[in-house]
Amino acid sequence: MAITASSITTSNTLEQLRTQFNNLVTDVGGLESGTLAYGALSATTTNTTTLNVQEDGTIVFEGATSDSFETTLTVTDPTADRTITLPNSTGTVITDASDQATTTLMTNKTNLASGDVDGDNDVLLIVDASAGVFKKLTPNNLVSSAGGLTSVAADSTPQLGGDLDVDGSKIVSTSNANVEIEPNGTGNVLLDTDLVVLGSGTEVGHITSSGAQDFKISTNSDSSSGNITITDGSNGNITLTPNGTGDVVLSADSVTVGDSGAAATLTSNGAGALTITTGGASDLVLNTNAGTNAGTMTFTDGANGNIAIVPNGSGKILLDGDGSSGGVLVSDGLIDMLTGTGSVSKIKFYCESSNAHAQTLQAQPHSASSSAVLTLPVETGTLVGTGDSGTVTGTMLATITTANKIGLASIDIDGGTDIGAALTTSDLIIVDDGAGGTNRKATLARLLTLTDGNATALAIALG
Repeated sequence: MAITASSITTSNTLEQLRTQFNNLVTDVGGLESGTLAYGALSATTTNTTTLNVQEDGTIVFEGATSDSFETTLTVTDPTADRTITLPNSTGTVITDASDQATTTLMTNKTNLASGDVDGDNDVLLIVDASAGVFKKLTPNNLVSSAGGLTSVAADSTPQLGGDLDVDGSKIVSTSNANVEIEPNGTGNVLLDTDLVVLGSGTEVGHITSSGAQDFKISTNSDSSSGNITITDGSNGNITLTPNGTGDVVLSADSVTVGDSGAAATLTSNGAGALTITTGGASDLVLNTNAGTNAGTMTFTDGANGNIAIVPNGSGKILLDGDGSSGGVLVSDGLIDMLTGTGSVSKIKFYCESSNAHAQTLQAQPHSASSSAVLTLPVETGTLVGTGDSGTVTGTMLATITTANKIGLASIDIDGGTDIGAALTTSDLIIVDDGAGGTNRKATLARLLTLTDGNATALAIALG
């Protein structure tokens, strides 16, 4: 440690002794107070509270080893009074030329959790390169100055500390990669909105399951809810299942069933009846191809409403069979009863008491080769069959012109009414012409011719 006082020799004067003594007092005072604790010090003034270093002066630190290497403390020529205050703590001063491995200034501090960062009030220390000075910056300003958070690729498990506001932008991917939202475990993806729009407007919106799984749509997490289930796999069903006694309501003016490649079928699930009805006081109309070139079946709404079945054009209503080898065809003014059973066509009319008896109207067999047309009578009455014992009135019979259709025994002469007048030669009688079976009429005048000259025999014949 350099001492300002010099040794006194026998050749020194009393004044020199006084000066060196004063220097020695100052040196000892400095050592005693700790203000002069270095090996070499050059100053214009020294005291216990202030150390003034002369112009271009330095403070040199020898260090633990007395060698040719020292640390010199100096200042840049100040342009105004400056004050550097050392902190009230133990530590190491770090310079701009320090070893980059000296990180204790940062690493020995208490950790600040991401949730505790105040983006608007906490500050970071940065260098303003253009001004050559340190400045502070809030975390939020740091992110915004970089044009926003551009990547979290380095964070394998990034988390949000609050809501993610896309501010009119999108969450996108690159290179046609998927955008996946995957909850943990049994967690769900919740879209808290009244409307979800699929597709970009230039293609079909599409919702599908991931992998070989069915797809289900329901409400309230499937609690007390009906659902629509699309079964995965070839020819899988699409099932609409209401909850409890709920119904499937198709609120549309038109419902199309089936595709263009196969027949469409409506069927009930199990033993329950299948009912198709309208949702209000409206008729129910069934047709094909939206009614274009199609027959219709119309159920008229209202009490005693008709059910109208109207084929298109010359089409017919087909009941049973295929309309070619069998079945009943109904058209305007005509019923065709075909048979594919091997038996003739029949119509059975049952009695009014528990259908206990039936009367059958049937066609002749094929062997009869009959295409007869039966016309109903004009008047009200009862049809009489060949085996019927009922009577037939004279007005029901036309003239009988066929021979041998009335037996002689069937002619009731005794039950007839007397002529009530004398016979004349113009009265008619019936004779068997030549006993050949052909009946002819004849007047009584022929009897006179036959019996002329034999009046006695005629008298006897006439009684």
